[in-house]
Amino acid sequence: MQEHGEEIQRLAEEFADCRKILQALGDANRQHLILEMLRMGRCGGVRVGEIAERTHLSRPAMRGLIQMLAHAKRIMEALPDRSGEEE
Repeated sequence: MQEHGEEIQRLAEEFADCRKILQALGDANRQHLILEMLRMGRCGGVRVGEIAERTHLSRPAMRGLIQMLAHAKRIMEALPDRSGEEE
């Protein structure tokens, strides 16, 4: 039973680590921004004005959305890589 308790605790910690990412993805405008960037095929090199034009969001709104997504990306990069763990 204790083994499950440890697993549940680990999952709770991982979920807590992901809260900022979930928050970033929870907004419809940020989802729209991500989809448009994916459709453009240039997620790493698109000008704010170009995205704003396609999404009909203001430049200041775009900057705020991009900052939130950049912060979420830094959090994801800081999380431990668990791809090699067994399930």
